[in-house]
Amino acid sequence: MSEYIAPTFLVSTPPLLDPNFNESVVLLFEHNDQGAMGLVINRPTRTTVAEMMGPMVDPNYPYMGDNVFWGGPVGLNMGWYVFDGEDHSGRSLSLGQGLRISGSLELARDLPGLCKEKPPIFYMGYAGWGPYQLDREIEEGAWLTVDIDRRLFFDIEPESRWKFAYNLLGIDPAMWTGITGEG
Repeated sequence: MSEYIAPTFLVSTPPLLDPNFNESVVLLFEHNDQGAMGLVINRPTRTTVAEMMGPMVDPNYPYMGDNVFWGGPVGLNMGWYVFDGEDHSGRSLSLGQGLRISGSLELARDLPGLCKEKPPIFYMGYAGWGPYQLDREIEEGAWLTVDIDRRLFFDIEPESRWKFAYNLLGIDPAMWTGITGEG
């Protein structure tokens, strides 16, 4: 691949059987010559924000009872969040459609005043790829890309996000054969 594709969604294809990514939707937020990073957005956990952030935030933090999503198999001691709001501090990255991503604890403390309509979504861990690894996986057909669509964060239940992402492409994943024609 010669161009960087982040931010975008990666949608695993049915032949991708790796249990970390089978039927997953990944928010790809970084992609360059050094590699790629993203968050699996359709794997909720039973861990709460209170358990993840504990004494690092005020006990009255409004999101303490929210469940955290499993962002991927790498850096499970790292926290991330996606939020609908503005940040002029430079501690977050724009994803488009009013969405931002950050891992800053300082910014997390400010989220109650920054979020517009929806509460933030918290993640622990991330998905990571080495230099050009993701590019090869896309070329081999392990992933499809889908434009950022805020509904995948806020309106679609986690267990339905993978199929919804395929529907955005006009594809029924049940019809996937993995067989290519010869020309």
